Amino acid sequence: MAIEAGSVNADSGMSSYFYRAIEENLSSAFPGGPSEELKQGWRKLAFALADGLVKYINTELSIIDIAVGEEKQFEILYSAADGKSYKAQIVGSVYPPVPVG
Repeated sequence: MAIEAGSVNADSGMSSYFYRAIEENLSSAFPGGPSEELKQGWRKLAFALADGLVKYINTELSIIDIAVGEEKQFEILYSAADGKSYKAQIVGSVYPPVPVG
């Protein structure tokens, strides 16, 4: 499965997930809800984050192994541009990577 940033409309790929998270977490801060103009800004932000992350993954990381455990539990072993190997454990959300070895 390829990692796709999506679109500036945040209607596909990773940008759609980022947009939904932004909207879920920030909408309640606006009485009456956020304006459409603000939501469009969030869509652009979501795409910018997704695009940057995909570019970073494609240029800086080399995935060594991915192990899938129980529901929403992943362990990714990868080497970064710094030459070090890391293990990231993801359980429902992202946690900081842990150096290996």
